[in-house]
Amino acid sequence: MSGPVGTGKTMKQKTANATDTDVERIILRDFSKSDSKTAKLILSNYKAGGAKEKNRVYVSALKLSAGDVDLLEKYVQRANVDYRDIIALSEYPNYTKYMLDDEFSGKKKAKLIDDDWRQFQEWFLK
Repeated sequence: MSGPVGTGKTMKQKTANATDTDVERIILRDFSKSDSKTAKLILSNYKAGGAKEKNRVYVSALKLSAGDVDLLEKYVQRANVDYRDIIALSEYPNYTKYMLDDEFSGKKKAKLIDDDWRQFQEWFLK
């Protein structure tokens, strides 16, 4: 297994830094043996830019699909429209709920960012 999720930051939010090895590990962990091949095929339908972005989107789609190939297909299709949608849902689920709230304080924002990062890493590293 590669090292933990990366520490790139965007607006104080850490970002996933997944490798091809991480993607393969998660597929084997979260999908049945018979669905693993299908999951890889579905992921190959994502029309990405670079490898780093591609793997980040793959990991987000895998997380959101929770081992369900139908959901994986849905999230990959959505990523082809705007990959940021599934990254937000996967990496920043709590923050995303409140980010447009005018009453969103700096303390609450920081706590949600930390909580989101913690839950993402727990899922990623399990």
